Amino acid sequence: MTFCHRLILLAALAVPLPGPALAATVQLADIEAMHEAGAVNLALYELDHVQPDLEAAEWNRAERLRLETYRQQHNWQAIVDRIGQYPERLAPEHNLFTRSLEAEALLAIDEPARAREVLLGLIWSDFATNDQTHHSLWRRMIIESYLREGRLGDAESAILRYRQDYNEVRPEWTMQQARQLLQAGRMNELAALPSGVSTAEARGMRALALIRSGGQPAHEIIAQVQPVLADHALPKDDWSQMLLWLSLYEASQAGRDSFITLSAMEKVVALSRRITPQASLQLPTAAQLWQAYDSYAEELANQAQLLIGDDQGWFELATSRYADSPVQSRALFAALARHSALDENRNFFQHRFINTLRDAADQDLLWSLYLGSEQYQTLPGIPALARALLAEQAMREDNARLAADLLRGQDQAPEGMDEVAWRLLASRVNVGIEDYTTAGQILQRLLQDHPALDQHWIKPLVETIHLLHDAGQSATALGLYDELWGRLDDKQLQHDLLFRMADAKRAMGDYDDAAALYLKAANRGGQEAGQTVPVLALMQAADMLTRAGQLTDAAAIYRRLLGRELDAGTRNMIHIRLDNLREAESSNVSIH
Repeated sequence: MTFCHRLILLAALAVPLPGPALAATVQLADIEAMHEAGAVNLALYELDHVQPDLEAAEWNRAERLRLETYRQQHNWQAIVDRIGQYPERLAPEHNLFTRSLEAEALLAIDEPARAREVLLGLIWSDFATNDQTHHSLWRRMIIESYLREGRLGDAESAILRYRQDYNEVRPEWTMQQARQLLQAGRMNELAALPSGVSTAEARGMRALALIRSGGQPAHEIIAQVQPVLADHALPKDDWSQMLLWLSLYEASQAGRDSFITLSAMEKVVALSRRITPQASLQLPTAAQLWQAYDSYAEELANQAQLLIGDDQGWFELATSRYADSPVQSRALFAALARHSALDENRNFFQHRFINTLRDAADQDLLWSLYLGSEQYQTLPGIPALARALLAEQAMREDNARLAADLLRGQDQAPEGMDEVAWRLLASRVNVGIEDYTTAGQILQRLLQDHPALDQHWIKPLVETIHLLHDAGQSATALGLYDELWGRLDDKQLQHDLLFRMADAKRAMGDYDDAAALYLKAANRGGQEAGQTVPVLALMQAADMLTRAGQLTDAAAIYRRLLGRELDAGTRNMIHIRLDNLREAESSNVSIH
């Protein structure tokens, strides 16, 4: 018998199947308890076995539990697929629940037209309840379906009728309408929407609509937007910030405030990297930002009565403005880097410009200007310092291939970057592209060339070496650790390095050596590290001795640990391991 035939018999005819009903009920109650306890996947597994043999009423109860579990998991497609297998003739109360849930799921998977078809069928069905709670819910979902589909006229009509019947308009509808109007570029209608929503996104959309529709003077919009941007208590995601900065940019353009225009333009160009831009936003580009730097620099030079070509005068002006206005300084350095008559001057000014971005920690703006602009058609054409900084950002974003392309052809640290930092970066990049030999050679040369490496480089060096260990190059990592070991005076650093060396030996299967290193690390742990670190090292040492077959020594360490202050979980674990060791010793069995 097929699934659908069985449903027709159970739901439409309600004919009980053979079998003890009480046992089935108890089984279903157990599954409900599993679900209540949070074991939802186990509950679904058990339902697959139990549900087919349930009577109609119990089957409906089990099915509701199944669907509610899918809903809890946000497994909307499973809901749609499951309900799609139902026959038309189901018990009215079950149909009411499942069809409502089906419409919710269809909206969630972005099928608004199908959802609306289900909802309209519910509203006009004979079995639908007259309870206004259900009808109001379905009508709200219909409004959402229109908004999701971009049918703003139908949505507005449905919202008007809903407001007349229930005296309510929901803020999320206004937001949905606003997003659709923004996407369509219908700024006059967007500006006319009710302004009751006070989120950062809502304020940004409204400000942008007002400036583009001419609904409010530019200076008033600037005065409204700036406090919102400065309000750190107001949540602002990248999209909301984009809208606010874009509004400020366009308002300041209209108000002819070059400083605010350039400051806002930088923010918009930087943020554009993190969002999917809509054509209707008409965002300024990185190429336009380069031009804006030139224009503003010329304005500043004119104010200072400096001539074009007076590099020294422009440079002094840029330097004097940096402390109070990095944006002004950056504009002047950008113009000098692009238009100075001498190559060596252009390179010098380029470094100064890049450093202003580095000081501002604005990696997104650096990325947009050099990787998202027509100014630089190829990666080798990008200044070496910018390429190195972009490679660092690429590695933070797990894009080792781009980082490698950026560093290709660079054999030494660019001017303006520390040589040790450069080698560590180059090694990390090579690990990322799985060139482990080169990565290890770079670190080896680093240790040879810097016998007295500054202490602040030790931690990043150890972390870079550990990348080789994580990549399965434990022998290479161990050799580097061993060479570094003799240069450490700090007890905690010695402990950390010994622990990592032991981890490498463990990965190589050298359990005796690993145990010796863990024990050495425990002795270096000392009081400064507290009790947790030595305990962990001793536990690891005992584990390695067990794997090496040194069961007596392992048991001795565990018994020594029991003499310390331990939490209950650790103490219980040690007792279990001691029991296992005694059993292994008595039966002459190895433990792995």
